[in-house]
Amino acid sequence: MLEAIGKLPKFKGVIEKAKAFTIFIYAHHTTLALMRKATKKRDIVRPGMTRFATSFLTLQSLAEKK
Repeated sequence: MLEAIGKLPKFKGVIEKAKAFTIFIYAHHTTLALMRKATKKRDIVRPGMTRFATSFLTLQSLAEKK
């Protein structure tokens, strides 16, 4: 049986940190406004078809905005 990528030890920590960072950004309006200004009004989260896709897209989006 295949294991979800989010449960693999190699990726679990990175995904959890990305989730925490995303929650922080969206919970603080001033920080969110600064992020949107710096990224030309692009958001971090883009919905995906699966949890893996959502995690991957979130990590990819964070890496692009780094």
